[in-house]
Amino acid sequence: MKRILTHCLALVALSISVTAVFAASTTYYVSTSGNDGNSGTSPGSPKLTIQAAINAASNGDSIFVSNGTYTISTTLDVNKGVVIHGESQAGVILDASGMTPITLRVIETDADNVTLRNMTIKPITDPNPAASNNMGYTIKAGSNSVPTINNNLILHNISIDGTAERTPFDIHGVDGVDLLNLSASGTTRGNGINITGCTDVYVNGFTGTGNAWGSIAVYASRYVPAAGRGSNNVVIVGSSLSIDGIVYAQDDPTFSTPLYNTNVSVTGWDFRVFNDGHRADGSEFTFYCEDETAAGTLATALNAANGGNFTSVVEEISTGYWYVTSDALRIQTAINKATSGDRIIVRAGTYPEGLSIGKSLTILGPNATETPNGGSRSTEAILKPTGGSGAPDAITGTAASITVVFSGFTIDLEDSRYDTYYSKRFVTQTSKSGTSWTFEHNIFQNQAYVVNGTWYLSGNANLTFNLWDNYFRNTESTNTYYSNGIAIWGTGPSAIDVRDNVWENTPYTAMNINNCTGVITNNVIKETRSIVGDWFLYQQGFLLAGALFDLDITNNTFDGLGYGIILYGNVDGSIDVKDNIFNATYYSSIRASSQQFDPSTDLDDVVITGNSFTNFEGTVGVDFQIASGRTDGQIINATCNWWGTDVHQDIKDLSVADAKVVPYETTEGGECACNLTYPIRAYFRPSRYGQFNVTPNGGTNGSIMVLVQGAGIPPYSYNWTGPSTITGTSGTGLKAGSYFLEVTDSEGCKSQAGPWNLRQPN
Repeated sequence: MKRILTHCLALVALSISVTAVFAASTTYYVSTSGNDGNSGTSPGSPKLTIQAAINAASNGDSIFVSNGTYTISTTLDVNKGVVIHGESQAGVILDASGMTPITLRVIETDADNVTLRNMTIKPITDPNPAASNNMGYTIKAGSNSVPTINNNLILHNISIDGTAERTPFDIHGVDGVDLLNLSASGTTRGNGINITGCTDVYVNGFTGTGNAWGSIAVYASRYVPAAGRGSNNVVIVGSSLSIDGIVYAQDDPTFSTPLYNTNVSVTGWDFRVFNDGHRADGSEFTFYCEDETAAGTLATALNAANGGNFTSVVEEISTGYWYVTSDALRIQTAINKATSGDRIIVRAGTYPEGLSIGKSLTILGPNATETPNGGSRSTEAILKPTGGSGAPDAITGTAASITVVFSGFTIDLEDSRYDTYYSKRFVTQTSKSGTSWTFEHNIFQNQAYVVNGTWYLSGNANLTFNLWDNYFRNTESTNTYYSNGIAIWGTGPSAIDVRDNVWENTPYTAMNINNCTGVITNNVIKETRSIVGDWFLYQQGFLLAGALFDLDITNNTFDGLGYGIILYGNVDGSIDVKDNIFNATYYSSIRASSQQFDPSTDLDDVVITGNSFTNFEGTVGVDFQIASGRTDGQIINATCNWWGTDVHQDIKDLSVADAKVVPYETTEGGECACNLTYPIRAYFRPSRYGQFNVTPNGGTNGSIMVLVQGAGIPPYSYNWTGPSTITGTSGTGLKAGSYFLEVTDSEGCKSQAGPWNLRQPN
């Protein structure tokens, strides 16, 4: 059967059997040449009307209806467990077109073990299709006298030939329903099929177009049984449908005892759309769809039909993933509907919203596996919140003990940056404990002017913060919108892993952090504009404050900045600044500031070694490559670094008196034998990088490519360690795991880099 157009979604197919129990039975015959005065028990003595045969029959009997047209002038009451079998579907015509009053039903069933098979029904003629005439149903199956449950209903090979006002096939309060090869079109106030308060229902074959409310609807019942119940265990064969309307289930949660439909599926259809704004009474609707495209189209149409709201959300049944299929939908709706641990997939578009996240979620944009730093990106999903009083920040964490992964987006503050008082942040979370945030493969652009930071993570205890392979930029050339960047001001040590990111032309700091442990590695922080104005309009590096540090700052590039790293006067703890490149700094590459000076802190555990300081701009005479402003005379220990020169006086002039930079020059075999050629740098430039580096689990399709540069003397040799063998600067066919690289130049100077982690799906 050709499918015309199907709207929506699948669950798990269930096996349902409908059984009828018959004793020794009698067959009654009905013919247009018969007489109701006949016995009806033989083909030669048929009844004239089906109702007369029903009246004569007993439970378990059969009624055979010969081909012909039978005029139905009053409701056909099937109140016994009988089989009514037409000679052929096209040949047996029940013509109720002239039935009055129009509120009557054409056929009612109110018994167990009823079968209707092989017939065409002409429904009651609607005198005014544009009006609501309260016309009856064509087939109304289920108890009509008392609110009890009927069992075992079979409707096979039945066509409704004509336009009905109310739903042609209405089944209410029946356990065990088998519907096969039914058709109905043009219903003006109803669905093609209603299934209400029924269990164990199997639908295989329905054809219908132009049914106003939908093709097949599954409802909860508040009347049959008396206590009410939802429908349960309803299986609809998706491949058997030829429809242009929706298939949906409507729950009834608004009373003190909510009623829900359960175990509803459309086999072969893997998407469903939820919408709780489809009706004003608060009912929750579930619409079933063949694929993501159909689900997205339906969700968009539902939102438009409901006054332009954004209550529709799409789920993929087989995975449990939530989909935001276009910017006609909203990410926040998916967040609200999802449960902790769920995954949300967001397609390309511009989303004018800010997100409130209070549960553990993985939220993936179109570029969740694509680097923004030199890779090829798909069309972006752009999170672009609006400004003004009361408008949210782009992302706000609202709960403790949540784990959030946010990957593959562009977050753009352009529309919320112009009002100084109401400007918005990229991320905000305050006073929460035990949270973990991972931001990977995102672009953050057009920061606003805000006090304290464009990211404000303040007062949080036991924060885990991962920032992997993101790009920070401004798209305008002016310097108006400056602010601290990522502000992490925790009440206790925050565990951070910041790697492979690029900051470009985002004045003021890249990060302003205190009390952090972990690593900041393989990042690039650069200024490419010609700055005119105050020092804070430059892109800056990292500002560190607080007494609980255990932090490695390694293998980063600071290029053309106002300053590279500032150690506030109250900084304390282990801070290793190793193997970084500082180039063309305007004020100071590393400086210990006297601001917020705490005499109980010291710089003893700050190690600055193996770095390259070159092309110092020195636009302010009192600042230097290495400087200390501590009023207690503490010095910065910066030994074994490369200064771009081996001339003693030139190096001395690049530091102030309270910064230890000796030995200024080295001799072969001395303490800093590799000083003049150090550091050698290895940058990770992945060809495939992201959450799914290696697929499937245990696969061998990962890859790594590195770019080696620095002050070393070529040629270089490469020594890799990891779960797969790599030679040279690249490797393919790799297993998941951690990879480390040691580079050695022609003079024997060495540099280590890594780890680089190839991951695989959970």
